[in-house]
Formats: sequence, C-alpha cells, structure tokens
Amino acid sequence: MRKLLPVIFIFSFVSAFSQTDFLVLKKRDRTIQTFMPGSLITFQLDNHQWLQGIIKKIAKDSIFIREVKINPVYGQWGFAGYDTGILDILRFHIKDLVAFPAKEKSFSFISNGMLFQLGSASYITLNIINGLARKENIFDKKNSVRLGIAALVFGIGEYLHLSHPADIRLGKKYRLLYIRATG
Repeated sequence: MRKLLPVIFIFSFVSAFSQTDFLVLKKRDRTIQTFMPGSLITFQLDNHQWLQGIIKKIAKDSIFIREVKINPVYGQWGFAGYDTGILDILRFHIKDLVAFPAKEKSFSFISNGMLFQLGSASYITLNIINGLARKENIFDKKNSVRLGIAALVFGIGEYLHLSHPADIRLGKKYRLLYIRATG
C-alpha cells in the first residue's frame, strides 16, 4: 500500500492539471477569444436565439452549457439588483453557433456614427424650431445649404452605424475552431 501511494498522488496531480478540449474564435489568423470549460459564453444559435451560460464540457465538436439568465430587478426600496437563474445543461454542436457579441471598444460612439447622427439631428431640429419661431422661410437658399450639410453628416453617421455591426458573424472573416487537447 505504501508503494502505491506515490503512484496515486502522481495520477491525481496529472489528472488535476490535464488539458481539456477548447474552442477558439479567430478572425482570419488572429485569435479573438478562447473558450474553455468554466468560462462564460454568449452566442447566437442558427435559429436566431441568443444564449448565455457557463461551459461545462467541450467534447467531440459539441459544447455543453449550463444556461444562465441574469435579469435586473428592483427591491421594495427601489434599489437595483440582479436575479440569476441557473437552468439545465444544454448540448449544442459548434456548427449551431452562428454569432458572438462584439466587444465594446472605447470611444465606439464616435466610430460607429452615433455622435454624427446625434449632432446633425440636433442641429436640424434646432434650426427648424428657430426658423419657425422667427417666422423665417426654413428652406431659403442659405438655410437649405446648412440643412443639406447636416443631412449629409447624418447620412455619414448612418453609414458608419451600419458598417459597425453589434455582433461577430461566423463565416468568411470569423471562424470557430474546435481544438482537441485530450488523447
């Protein structure tokens, strides 16, 4: 029995630190994110349903997830809190996953066009309200140029907004790889 004790210790140590299968989200050749058992994942299925959960196991091109629902709630005194619901373990093939949420970048309100849209819409609204209050012709030659430039800036903001999607779609540019680490 004493001779068997070091062998049991070594096997328990090796099994505690053994590698598991994992998923890698890549943009062309660059790794965006790695998903392992125990990590939180949010994704969209091919039926357009978004799910969030904790990865329990990744094996044979399948992912086992314990679904988690996090909802904001308000107590009797009006203080905000969160209610967490933990559901059953669900199994999905990795081909069922079609999208992941894009990470928020700093100053994304500038690059996604929201600032352009907000500024130009505010200018157009204020210009029209002031023109009506002063009983001026809103669409005279001088003011039409100003409104046209503001509309153009709004259009640029809309183009930027449409070209910056809120999610990462798997396809040509992004792909999800299953990495088998166990023998």
